[in-house]
Amino acid sequence: MPPLPFQDESGGGQSGGAAVRGRAIAPWLPLLALAVAQVLHAAAPAIAAPRATEGETIGQSPQEVIRQKLQLVHLLLTKSPALERAASSDDVAVKQQAATARTLYAKANEALSAGNAAEAEKFLDEALRLIVSSSRLAPDPLQVEAEQRTRYAELLEGVRSFQKTHQTICDRLSPTNGPAPAVAADLDRIRGLVEQSHPFARAGRYREANKLLAEAHETVVSALNKMLASATLVYDLNFKSAAEEFDYETARYRSYEELIPIAYAELKPSGGAVSLSERYVKESRATRDLAQQQAARGDHRSAIKTLQEATGRLQTALRVVGLVVPE
Repeated sequence: MPPLPFQDESGGGQSGGAAVRGRAIAPWLPLLALAVAQVLHAAAPAIAAPRATEGETIGQSPQEVIRQKLQLVHLLLTKSPALERAASSDDVAVKQQAATARTLYAKANEALSAGNAAEAEKFLDEALRLIVSSSRLAPDPLQVEAEQRTRYAELLEGVRSFQKTHQTICDRLSPTNGPAPAVAADLDRIRGLVEQSHPFARAGRYREANKLLAEAHETVVSALNKMLASATLVYDLNFKSAAEEFDYETARYRSYEELIPIAYAELKPSGGAVSLSERYVKESRATRDLAQQQAARGDHRSAIKTLQEATGRLQTALRVVGLVVPE
């Protein structure tokens, strides 16, 4: 790698050289910290070629500003662990990007030495772009593991939440028949996938564990749709009174209400779909409140009809986000 413009190759004048080096790089230290932080975080936005502010360039020639950028690129190339991982990556394309960034640094140095600051800056801009790109493709293993661990916890929580709510819904919507055969098979598959994921997670192999839980998650969505599509809503039960029937409709309403947050979490609908769904949920709750007022006055027949309308709005709220529910 060519020596930096601030390095004293002769070995003499170290005091003066150090002063120049310290004075020239100082304005770029905040930018350097930002650039290194961005390089080490794959989710960070791309680093644009840093430019000195008006205050920083006072008393500095364009060549001095470019030299500072050279120093920045040099430090990233030599000090960034992400660049080291990219340079030794098994991915040929990633390794090539890291190598090209070093070549561009050398070309920028040569261009600046030849007095071509504009050409040097163009090389540096491209070098910074490749540094960020290759670093993102060679993330920190510890950071990746932490992200995978978090993802595992989220997937596991979602699946377990579904399992608990499914049992509640089965008890309320189909109290005598139990889950449909297709749904029962899905439930067995979900349990099996969760159990298979545990040994991988305990061994820190979250990539394999998450693959199993992602499959369980897909099965959860399928089971939700099958469960509601095949649910037997019993209207011909022999209720002893209208009040008892109202209690049944209340339980049915709550079963659908409990599905709302699960559908949002599992189906990952768009923001627009969620907003529309929430509007129907709000309307359903207002209608439910009206039904409760009617029941409190003893008008259970009207309350039952009103509550069924409220449940219908919840069903619409679920359909909006992609969950199939019976009419």
